[in-house]
Amino acid sequence: MQYALFGALRPYYGGTLLGVSMVGTLAGRLFLQALLRKHRMQSLLLLFIAAAVGGFALLMGGMGLTNLVHALQIGEAPRLRPICDADASDR
Repeated sequence: MQYALFGALRPYYGGTLLGVSMVGTLAGRLFLQALLRKHRMQSLLLLFIAAAVGGFALLMGGMGLTNLVHALQIGEAPRLRPICDADASDR
């Protein structure tokens, strides 16, 4: 929605991501419902959520460490950069 509000949304790209996310959400929901029905343990839901949040936290930390190492290798002082940088050559 943010990209659409600022007029930066590419319709084909946004539509593709919307479709993939809808299919992934539906598949995940059906899988989790079947798993919860089979094992009758509501704590599995909490474990899945905790694993997802923990995994994303580790990935974000890894990306930060990778960016820090890259900045140090090229002799740049580690700093915060804008997310929507015009020069996206390092991505």
